[in-house]
Amino acid sequence: MQWTLQQLQALTGGPDWPSTVVFITWDDFGGWYDHVAPPEIDGVGLGFRVPLLVVSPFAKQGYILHDQWT
Repeated sequence: MQWTLQQLQALTGGPDWPSTVVFITWDDFGGWYDHVAPPEIDGVGLGFRVPLLVVSPFAKQGYILHDQWT
């Protein structure tokens, strides 16, 4: 977490920040399961949700998208 924060601080303070977007995702497998069961859409299902952060001057501040993508 500290390494990621350092990289983001360096990026946001640099000259390329106005035209940058960073996608941060991670896999919490290993006991930290999602608290919401995946929806049953077929025999296989969608699987567990994966966290994703979008860091950019273009992103809406504080926005959380609750849509389900299939």
